[in-house]
Amino acid sequence: MLARYMLLNYTKTFFIILFVLFGLLYFYLIGEVFTVFKQKSIKIFLSYTFNLLPLVFFYISAFVSGLALILFLRRLIQKKMDLLTQSFGISPLSFSFSIIVFSLFLFLVNLIGSYELYAENQKRLYVIEKEYRKAKELEKGIIRGLWLLEEKNGEKGFYNFELIDLSTGNVYGFYYLKVAEGSIKELIVAQRGLWRGENIELKEAKIKNLFTGEEYVKDIRVHYIDLSQIRPLAERPEHLSMKSLFILSLIGEKIGINQRYYLYE
Repeated sequence: MLARYMLLNYTKTFFIILFVLFGLLYFYLIGEVFTVFKQKSIKIFLSYTFNLLPLVFFYISAFVSGLALILFLRRLIQKKMDLLTQSFGISPLSFSFSIIVFSLFLFLVNLIGSYELYAENQKRLYVIEKEYRKAKELEKGIIRGLWLLEEKNGEKGFYNFELIDLSTGNVYGFYYLKVAEGSIKELIVAQRGLWRGENIELKEAKIKNLFTGEEYVKDIRVHYIDLSQIRPLAERPEHLSMKSLFILSLIGEKIGINQRYYLYE
């Protein structure tokens, strides 16, 4: 009974503080969307809000939980509840156990959300801001699993990149197919390379001519579009799930990307 009373009053304080902060943020978002965004509509506002609120909860829930606990304990002390429980021989840990369980529940919610949900929210917010904000800025990041098509002189070239680090220009997992008259003419595979401007420099690329059967390995340079043209496709570190961040921080040095960005995130 006492544990239920403690939990009820604590969660009441927690949600009051949370809703007050959400309310203030809501009014701020109204002003931001209808003054800063180029296009103004209820649909954009709702999409922006629903993607931002889970992130706000993620960042402020620990602060709100601590503040609610301070206010709750202050109220208990003012009502002499702490002395009353001690007089009945009830330890502080016993009547605060339900609050500890609630705090652990918040931690688990944020931990689970950080794996996929919050990263997806960040990504959607970035797309909305990039599309509708008056002042847009293309930021650096990474691009994963990219396919690009080039058509020239009746031939088609299919470019595949497992990973591109825009901050350094490093390329990992390069794969190229040249198709002419419905048949594959040439195949180029390289584990790593460097994209500078309009040139992709590949180290120890495996080149195979499927018409002649000739196959050899050498360093080559492929002329293509400028690296800056694919920056809008980039994913910033905060767009990535915790699993992806962990993998990138581990393999970053091996494949030549700046692993510190992802380790810090």
